[in-house]
Amino acid sequence: MAAVKPSDSKGSAYAGPARRGLLALSFGALGVIYGDIGTSPLYAYQSVFTAPPSREETLSAASLFFWTLTLIVLVKYVGIILRFDDNGEGGTFALYSLICRAAGFGPYGPSQPVDMHFLTGGAGALASRLPRGATRGHWWSLQTGLGGRVRAWYRRSQAGQVALLVVVMLATAMVIGDGVLTPSISVLSAISGLKVATDQITQSTVVGISIAVLVLLFAVQRAGTGKISVVFAPVVTVWLLFNASLGFYNLSTNGWGIWEAINPAYIFTAFTGPGGFDAGWRLLAGVMLCITGAEAMYADLGHFNAAAVMLSFSGFVYPCLVVTYMGQAAYIIGHPDAYEDPFWNSVPHGAFWPMLVVATLTSGAPRAA
Repeated sequence: MAAVKPSDSKGSAYAGPARRGLLALSFGALGVIYGDIGTSPLYAYQSVFTAPPSREETLSAASLFFWTLTLIVLVKYVGIILRFDDNGEGGTFALYSLICRAAGFGPYGPSQPVDMHFLTGGAGALASRLPRGATRGHWWSLQTGLGGRVRAWYRRSQAGQVALLVVVMLATAMVIGDGVLTPSISVLSAISGLKVATDQITQSTVVGISIAVLVLLFAVQRAGTGKISVVFAPVVTVWLLFNASLGFYNLSTNGWGIWEAINPAYIFTAFTGPGGFDAGWRLLAGVMLCITGAEAMYADLGHFNAAAVMLSFSGFVYPCLVVTYMGQAAYIIGHPDAYEDPFWNSVPHGAFWPMLVVATLTSGAPRAA
């Protein structure tokens, strides 16, 4: 039997706890990061359609939902953005500080030499994240290529620096606006399920209950990220599992043919159909609702880490959401008149009240951003 090297035994001793720690962080991230994007199925489709849709219109919407989730969240955030943290921190200002240090201007100048090693081909914090050739030899090099010329222009241009800061402030304002608006929409959409269950509930009652729930849920945010994640992680997990189960139920009862919507050709159909480009453009406004809250994946890196966020989304949240949206699309094809509230109309009677309770809790899941 081959002897075990000391380094091997030490590595194996730490491997188990490290994996368990990563899994614990990934589970905690579910309760803090994914409350918004996880509740988007409550209102996304009903925001897209204004009249009973045809089969082609539903396939186009499903294709847009699938590719928006895939390209913007899975590819852009998980594949690219999460790799560019600022000493473990994420968010708009963290990215801004990285740009300032890379360009060498402003209050965030090259005060951290370890981050600037990449300019000379070193092995600094940023160098490991950059593509091969970013530091030398290529036309887009940060030293001698296009990247270097852009850096030099930013250092010289006061207007360019001010414009960059304005963009950062606008982006931050939009994140704050998203954090204020989407919980309200999510809670209102969850409570509106009562109108499907009984005709005795008026819109005024739905609004009043939603306000009370929002006040309660926002009040508990002062407990801190650690306690919040412990409470809400199981809630969001159960919610996403309920959604995936509902998606499979709708697919099994209404047909599995909706998966042909993965074909990106249906995206072009949205812009070339009866309504033309204008109808497709209006459709996009509703489709963007499927990724509300996705920016929290990057903004909350200071509370978790990139590996935990990547694992939680890629391994659990993304497949649950895809199945949910495809299941709703299959239901709409079979029941076009249910377009005004396809989520609650598609819930089986026996599962309605458990879904309503969990939806209400999940829709108010706090965000650490």
